[in-house]
Amino acid sequence: MSPSPRLAAVLLLAVVHAPFLALAQPAEVEGSGEAAVIGENAVSARRRALAAAAADALTRAIVALIGDQVAAREASRLRPLRERAQQLLRSYRVLEERHEGARFRLKLAASVDDQRLRRELGALGLAPPPPRAVAGPTLQLVVRGEESLARHAGLALREALAREGVTVVDGGAGTSGAAIVACPAPASCLEATLGAGRPELVRGLALQATRVELSLSLRLPGAPAFTRRGEAWGFGEGALASRHALGRALALTLGPVLGELHRRHPPRSRTVRLAGLASWPQLEALERALDRLAGVNACRLDEVAGGEARFAVETSLGAQALAAACEKLAPPGFSLTISRIEGGTLWLSVRPAPASAPSAP
Repeated sequence: MSPSPRLAAVLLLAVVHAPFLALAQPAEVEGSGEAAVIGENAVSARRRALAAAAADALTRAIVALIGDQVAAREASRLRPLRERAQQLLRSYRVLEERHEGARFRLKLAASVDDQRLRRELGALGLAPPPPRAVAGPTLQLVVRGEESLARHAGLALREALAREGVTVVDGGAGTSGAAIVACPAPASCLEATLGAGRPELVRGLALQATRVELSLSLRLPGAPAFTRRGEAWGFGEGALASRHALGRALALTLGPVLGELHRRHPPRSRTVRLAGLASWPQLEALERALDRLAGVNACRLDEVAGGEARFAVETSLGAQALAAACEKLAPPGFSLTISRIEGGTLWLSVRPAPASAPSAP
């Protein structure tokens, strides 16, 4: 089957911009490593530098969970986890690598398998405290569409809603041709309706391209339905094409729906946990900066313990919106990254920014 010109253009966009369920991806942690180049074998040195950078990223993720003091005290027990760091990473991408003399240096950004890491720490008797849930709205979730695609859409929606502190109650799911019971009034409900086109074979490649249509409808008591629709193409082998298209369609539609939900049910408070700052003046400056953010009504420094500071933030912002605003609040000379977002709680990590190389005269 020959692809249409439109399909060819969509496929090109998909190759350049390929977010596979990007909204459900965990935040990244950076890590750096280096290794000696022995016998001019740069390939071996790079491999060892990569392992060291992965171990460094995992260590930062562990510190975010249990605090730097506990991590330092239990360093010998945590060593086996560091040695298996690459197994505990969902993915990574190399940010920088260079061969300088007898050293090979590498920097990466990694997504850590948070749930597995929590289990591994629990097995060592170092289980981190569960994230404190934020009191938020409760939604029934109803997904309509082909069974496999509906299941993947349901999982992605539950994860995205949970990050925003929304409690999800199953309202029903069904396959095409099945009768779907509408959300009973006066329940708050999010309805997802899926439709997928017939896969098309991409000429010259062992790939299929599939178009997915998605409609998200937010129904809240006493308010008209808020609906967003989107369609997207995905490519891959077999079912991967439709899942890829689903991720792109969700990225188009879910953001406005969450914005409307937070507009009608503003979050009363969120917790921001910060690791990396030990100076009281810096913590107080960050507290003032948080308090001045648009959409934040008040902020207070609740607790400092185990190398971590906890702020209580009264805000109407959703978790993702607050995270995007926080990334701009790093003190001078520091860089700030979002370690993860879970249950409406934000974990931030602050560390000294790398010194810039002096300019040539």
